Amino acid sequence: MTTDQIIEIFEKFVPFDEMDAENDNILFLYELTDLLVANGDGEKAIAPIFQMMEKYPEVDFGSPGPLVHTIEKFRGSYEIYLYESLQRKPTSLTVWMLNRIINSENEPGRKSDLIEMLRSLLESPVINDETRESIQGFINFQSR
Repeated sequence: MTTDQIIEIFEKFVPFDEMDAENDNILFLYELTDLLVANGDGEKAIAPIFQMMEKYPEVDFGSPGPLVHTIEKFRGSYEIYLYESLQRKPTSLTVWMLNRIINSENEPGRKSDLIEMLRSLLESPVINDETRESIQGFINFQSR
């Protein structure tokens, strides 16, 4: 399956019902992302993956799960897409990814900027309660 075909699946993806014993979102997405990584041009799918996360902020995509595992393989390339996604519609998973970046940041000024970005997300009018709680939890953690 080509990367373009996989992107099309991400764009049309409708999560399976949690009670569906035959289908599992996480297993399905692991199969797709394994194919994506094997293609060698998987970086093309970063933006569509973030758009899918934004479309379904309350779906359990794993922790970290196939989407994060795949995106983080493109270190140095995915971050700009993450920051854009956070500006459009923060989700618990994308906020969690930002916190992982903050945790790994060694330069104090950059770390401070990222924590400020995290704080600013609380002002987003499009976040749900779960995401708001995640943001606040990460702010509390980073403030220790």
